[in-house]
Amino acid sequence: MFKRSNFKIFKAALIMVSAALSTGMVQATVLQLAPINTLTTTTYNGFQIQSLDLNQQCSAAGDARCLPSGPYPVQSSPGQIYDQAIVLSGVVNPQVNNMPSPFPNGSSVDNPFETPNGATSTSFVMSGANEPVNTFTGDKPGSWEVKLSDLVTYLNGHGLVFLFDNNQQGGAVNQAISIWGQVNITNAAGVSQDCVQFSLGSGCSSLPPSLASYVPAVGNYCVNSVTGASYAIGTAQSSDCSAGDYYVNDNLSTSNAEYAVFSSYLNNNLQTWANAGYFMSVDVRYFGNNAGYEQLWICSECTIAPTNRVPEPDSLALLGVGLLGLLSVRRRRH
Repeated sequence: MFKRSNFKIFKAALIMVSAALSTGMVQATVLQLAPINTLTTTTYNGFQIQSLDLNQQCSAAGDARCLPSGPYPVQSSPGQIYDQAIVLSGVVNPQVNNMPSPFPNGSSVDNPFETPNGATSTSFVMSGANEPVNTFTGDKPGSWEVKLSDLVTYLNGHGLVFLFDNNQQGGAVNQAISIWGQVNITNAAGVSQDCVQFSLGSGCSSLPPSLASYVPAVGNYCVNSVTGASYAIGTAQSSDCSAGDYYVNDNLSTSNAEYAVFSSYLNNNLQTWANAGYFMSVDVRYFGNNAGYEQLWICSECTIAPTNRVPEPDSLALLGVGLLGLLSVRRRRH
């Protein structure tokens, strides 16, 4: 399904938020990620990523590599995620701020950055100009911060998982969007103590990052159910996939998330950094947006499965090497 920017959708979502707040409804995102293997997971620098639609297709087929996982789909409208730790949102107002839900008033956490639709901008960069207005010790202009002790309390023993709602329209290459992200662990003075990056290449780069380091993502493709290799990337219809293979749509309806992104390194060290009084600083950028309102949030009840073997970027074309040509196309248009 191709998405369209639609202000009515977000107006309706705000009505849902108001209703949820007035009735005390809880909308926690509960998700068991698929086991980490060469079918479900690929690595980009310091992060691992899973396609939620691929997980849904292969788990529905009874494929053991995707079981257990779910439930799917993962809802992502503002009315469904208002009580999640929201980093990016197309709707920014008190009803979707991060305080008093899910964080108590006075917590050290930024409110969401507002994302553009394709009519206002085809790219997004966190900056001082679009920084949320609330400030606190440890906050920095041009990135999204949360004190790790507050985040650990919010996660309540669950994994640190970012969920991303892609929102493109059109077909083939027009659905491509290129994404870059960096997480710094900082002290109260904003000095980085450690860093993990979502990108092509390795290590943490200085700012601004090279456009060549952005990870390209497309909408529709087929996945060989035996090897995990992708084909008909960006152009696939279900009829293009061989019998038994998986047809994947990473550009779902406005109300569903497409990707789960996590870092084993961050998860393994989160409590230690929280005990040290550190903060997490998130910088997310993308280009190629042609529709509306990408959304990113930290899941409150996501479970990361044990690692069997984390694949390198060339072992699964989830977003992979076969898409580098698309990245080049988007970069020339940018």
